[in-house]
Amino acid sequence: MKLRLEKWYLDLSSADDVGFYYILTVSLGRLTIGFSGITHSDGSRSLRSFRFSRVRDRSRHVLRLGNAQLSSTLRKADVRIDHGKASITGTWRFCAPPQPRRFRPLYRNERGWCDWKVWTPKAEVKLLIRENGRVRRVRGTGYIDFVRSTFPFWKSPLRSLYWGRMHSPSSWRIFLCLQTEDRRVAQYLDSQTAETDVDVRLNRDSGGRPLSMDWQLGKGRGDLRLQARVNRILESQEILKKGRLLRIVPPLVRKPLNSYGRDEKYAVTAWFRDEHHRGIMEEVFWNE
Repeated sequence: MKLRLEKWYLDLSSADDVGFYYILTVSLGRLTIGFSGITHSDGSRSLRSFRFSRVRDRSRHVLRLGNAQLSSTLRKADVRIDHGKASITGTWRFCAPPQPRRFRPLYRNERGWCDWKVWTPKAEVKLLIRENGRVRRVRGTGYIDFVRSTFPFWKSPLRSLYWGRMHSPSSWRIFLCLQTEDRRVAQYLDSQTAETDVDVRLNRDSGGRPLSMDWQLGKGRGDLRLQARVNRILESQEILKKGRLLRIVPPLVRKPLNSYGRDEKYAVTAWFRDEHHRGIMEEVFWNE
């Protein structure tokens, strides 16, 4: 029975706010379920909400669930996620077009494949957030990507992932380093550069708290080294605990399924080429 995951990821960052949002579907044979998630922080308050839902409509540019909807064009994406007491409504207006893929798909083996498409590396975002009757309007810059995967959760070949996106007032940068059971796939993108020789290091203090994520692009190219300081941990949890239904699976069962791991996301800042950058970065480990 074939499994297929299709996930839209959108995020936002500003001087005070940072958030990321998911709308996705998981298909197993003829059965398809939808899932949407909200994670948002303004520095003093954090909002986290996740829900399963029925899939009502999906196409290349539209995904409609019972409690969420995303529609996109070449210039913008409109998003709504309504979880009752918590909801967001926003528009991502693209500052740059979808980026061409250097690897199509990103990775493949005999068990399946995964693909990653940067729908926009930078967008101007207007977001309306409602939580328990409290309403806020937020503006910032954001990013959108789209992931497809056919790897069964219980036979994942993925081992680690480091990802990040950074925005300055005039530029954007995207980082990726994926380690699988048999190879390494890496990529760096900005408006003028596409580089596949990428190294990354996450630095932690003696207590294990992340301090910075360092990216080196190309051997001996010191001018393309970026050190991103971790200002806030946005998410730190087991991969298979993102959905309420999967939380009932105990660790002793998850580990043999070959899908056990942890996912952490960080709000980061950096100075690079005399510009201040703000963004989000991520470390994921499978099968720890």
